[in-house]
Amino acid sequence: MIFMDAFIRVLAWRKYFFRWWLPWCFLNQPRWPVLSRDIIELEIIEFCNLKCVNCECSFEHAPSSELMTAQQIKKFVDESINLHWYWKMIKIRGGEPTLHPEIFRIIEILKLYKDFDPDCKFAILTNNFSDYTKRILSCLPAWVSVISSEKKAKGGKIFGNTPHDSINKAPVDLLIYKFADFTKGCYRPMRCGTQLSRYGYYPCAMGSHISRIFGFDIAVKSLSLVKEEAFARILSIICKYCGHYKQPEGIAAKSVISRSWKKAFKQYNKEKPKITLY
Repeated sequence: MIFMDAFIRVLAWRKYFFRWWLPWCFLNQPRWPVLSRDIIELEIIEFCNLKCVNCECSFEHAPSSELMTAQQIKKFVDESINLHWYWKMIKIRGGEPTLHPEIFRIIEILKLYKDFDPDCKFAILTNNFSDYTKRILSCLPAWVSVISSEKKAKGGKIFGNTPHDSINKAPVDLLIYKFADFTKGCYRPMRCGTQLSRYGYYPCAMGSHISRIFGFDIAVKSLSLVKEEAFARILSIICKYCGHYKQPEGIAAKSVISRSWKKAFKQYNKEKPKITLY
């Protein structure tokens, strides 16, 4: 009977094994580009007025009020201009970026880069949830486009047009990724762009979020040092904890937290890690 139960379980996993695990871990899976030179996301604030299920920023389990300063934004603009780095798009994100107390000062500073490179597009990523956020968005200049997840409350839950992966389900905690090469990364750096937070530059937004919780002091501190080799080293650390790496897995309707994240959240809420700033 025990043998039959085990045999049935093996059959149930067979399709998953041959379709996903074997190709992912052993075969020649493509290596994703690690550096976007065209798109960058500025995470100006980690605070948000919502706690969405499986929030990419982990605000659901580890709230934070940390933010970038206007001086850090000015440093980024100066670096980009001095290096003649022509971004195709600069995105402002959070948390909820409209809650940054210096949001309009940040827009003024970014205008310096727009004057340098008129072809660059600017966007703000927002949940467009509160009346306050709507007022701030209405006051932004026309050259800043709004990308909204249109979050709404219904039955005590928050819904929007951007459901989340099981972001706190670390591949390193799953047997099927035991032999995965995490340096191969995923689609995020090329789709969403490079990330700049208060800690520095990362290949993608999850670099900043994972580092904040786990205490990884790995960000690149200068745009002149942003290279593929540096970003590959960051991916080798963060991808093993990132739920986006589990690409075959679908959207998670409930909060999922694996062993590594539970341990990290417990330590973070006890004592926040100290990470050097950009």
